Amino acid sequence: MNKQKRPPRINILIDTCVWLDVAKDYQQQAILAALEELVRQADITLILPRIVIDEFARNKARVIADAGRSLSSTLKRAKEAVEKFGDPRKKSAVLHQINDVDYRLPTLGSAAVEFGLSAVLQRM
Repeated sequence: MNKQKRPPRINILIDTCVWLDVAKDYQQQAILAALEELVRQADITLILPRIVIDEFARNKARVIADAGRSLSSTLKRAKEAVEKFGDPRKKSAVLHQINDVDYRLPTLGSAAVEFGLSAVLQRM
């Protein structure tokens, strides 16, 4: 009988700053999903020292604030591009939508980061 030998499990330690960067960016959810699947399949083991979990929790407010600033900066650049290159007939409606999102940004940014943080914490 030809029994395939399974490669050794890989142990991975991810520093707090990496977890925080992943939590800030909702686009990183695919990375989290891939990590989760690798752990589920027993291909990797995530090493999570208590200090990493504690530092992550301590930095939650800063991550939320940073994400809000980043989104606000992106919206500002989008408004500038619309003002400069946008279709004059649609410009007002588009700017109105961007301004509306910008106005609601403190709660939207917080919700997005909260989602990212909770996803990371669930995997810890």
